[in-house]
Amino acid sequence: LDLSLALNHLADAEQEFLPRTIAVDSATCLQLAHSHGCSSYDAEFVLLAQQLQCPLLTFDRKLLQLFPEVALKPGS
Repeated sequence: LDLSLALNHLADAEQEFLPRTIAVDSATCLQLAHSHGCSSYDAEFVLLAQQLQCPLLTFDRKLLQLFPEVALKPGS
């Protein structure tokens, strides 16, 4: 793709998906990551699941072990 077309696709994608995003608090995310020894990327998913009051479906063994109250293995 040339840059102009790529930027157009990016703008289209942002217009479609950004209204459907949910923010999590960055400071809380970093504190959770630090206190549990996981990445801030993983902590964002944990916080989002907590915020939405829904399970976090994952095959990630570390998340399943660190966050048993929210992380569930699919099919279990």
